[in-house]
Amino acid sequence: MHLFYTPDIEGDIYTLNADESRHCVRVLRLGAGEAVSLVDGKGTWYEGVIERAEVRGCEIRICPCRHPEDP
Repeated sequence: MHLFYTPDIEGDIYTLNADESRHCVRVLRLGAGEAVSLVDGKGTWYEGVIERAEVRGCEIRICPCRHPEDP
């Protein structure tokens, strides 16, 4: 699974910035429906699924999050 740093994550949908989106779509060749992991740098991990895979703004639907103290 691929991990992306998302320091400003809020809500149910997160849009990767242009550089991360380009890396996700062109380099990693990920597409809609694929699972990814997100981390906010504060210890919270999120699981997500790519909703829209575009080079300028890859949208990820966020699933329930895990906190570091969760088992």
